Amino acid sequence: VEHIKVAVDYSYANEQVREWLSINEKRYGKLTPFGNNYERDIEILKYWEVVSNTTWDRCVKKFGVELLSLGADLKSRGLIPETQSLSLKQMAGFFKVKVDEDRVHEDDYDVYLGVQVLKNYRELQKK
Repeated sequence: VEHIKVAVDYSYANEQVREWLSINEKRYGKLTPFGNNYERDIEILKYWEVVSNTTWDRCVKKFGVELLSLGADLKSRGLIPETQSLSLKQMAGFFKVKVDEDRVHEDDYDVYLGVQVLKNYRELQKK
């Protein structure tokens, strides 16, 4: 429901995603997907033909970083409380990252929160 507030139509999204992937693949090389349940997001992009398999395979690495799996591993090792939600918003709050409630679920903001959570997961993994 929250995602509907910031949704765009598919043809516009197709142009934007294809351009973004191409620009950033040229700049950084193949990109690494990451996030909570990111594979579902990829399936949706491909199902609705927001991005073609050809463009995706050219620009994005086959395997990514699943934040839910990392969080679950840290929970199993006792580094995150068992009752802690692993949502980006909740994990950002857990790590004392200020969360802008009005921006949660916006694409660029979710990437920002994901990066902050990933950095903090890496620090916990060092323990």
